[in-house]
Amino acid sequence: MNYARGLRRARKQAQLSQRKLASLAGFDASYITMLEAGKRKPSIEFIEKTAAALGIPASLLLLMFAEKRDLRGIRPGRVKQLLGLLMAALEKGARE
Repeated sequence: MNYARGLRRARKQAQLSQRKLASLAGFDASYITMLEAGKRKPSIEFIEKTAAALGIPASLLLLMFAEKRDLRGIRPGRVKQLLGLLMAALEKGARE
């Protein structure tokens, strides 16, 4: 898992600065800086609050932390199937 790269990617995708994300999630901006620098690992509380601030499920944020080696051994057909399940869950969640 690459928490630093995944967090940076999620934050930039949401077009938020470190300071703004920290404010929305209820954390100090220096904590975000340390996480993105790879000097700290996020707590479960951080993942949950940050996902909520980003407007995405915590499970999706965790998936954004994954690296190729974390996904090794998953066949391409299975990846498509899993992506389909994820999309269906996200669409269902948006309707509820």
